[in-house]
Amino acid sequence: MITHVAYAGKALPDNADVVSLFDSTVSCPGGLNQYATHRVVVDLQNSQSGTLKAYQSPDSGVNWYQVVPDQAVAASAANDVNINDWCVEQYKDWKVTWTNGATIQTVFRVNVCMVDQRNVAT
Repeated sequence: MITHVAYAGKALPDNADVVSLFDSTVSCPGGLNQYATHRVVVDLQNSQSGTLKAYQSPDSGVNWYQVVPDQAVAASAANDVNINDWCVEQYKDWKVTWTNGATIQTVFRVNVCMVDQRNVAT
């Protein structure tokens, strides 16, 4: 099963804005395990570059610990998306943030889904 999660952040992030693309403490009260979530997939269409950061929390979001190095994301080509796929089944809670570069986005479309299967999207 795939569960789509609405993006509620800033429509067009600008100079160094940090926006949450997904936060399980908001989308999944009680933690990811209650929703049988193995992976989170984020499709991002962005006109300017930025950085993704992923975090996990063992205590329902009281403390967050970065779990992978910063991931630089280039601007997506016209009509293309940057696809990001993370295994999250080992975490109680998990979130991913976008730090915008120095230039305001003119296109910023976010599609987030929680997936209950372990195989990676191709």
